[in-house]
Amino acid sequence: DEPVTASAWHPASPMVATGTRSGRILLWRYPSASPSDWALNFVLPGREGSIEALSFHPTGRLLAAAASNRRILVTDLQTRGRLFDAPG
Repeated sequence: DEPVTASAWHPASPMVATGTRSGRILLWRYPSASPSDWALNFVLPGREGSIEALSFHPTGRLLAAAASNRRILVTDLQTRGRLFDAPG
């Protein structure tokens, strides 16, 4: 288990994104308010640098992440493809 360094709530679905010190982004589904019901939906691979901030696009399709090494990432959550990966 890694410490959570950033988090963001999906604007329309029961989903939360968490970032880790290793640069991984985890997407969790929560069918109820009870944390014991939460399930890991998928993991976006890690990059260098701790994830410091996460933000969903208002439609919920895109997720932006900022890392401690000043890298900015934008991922399409439907395809899980990186749309933007800019070095800091």
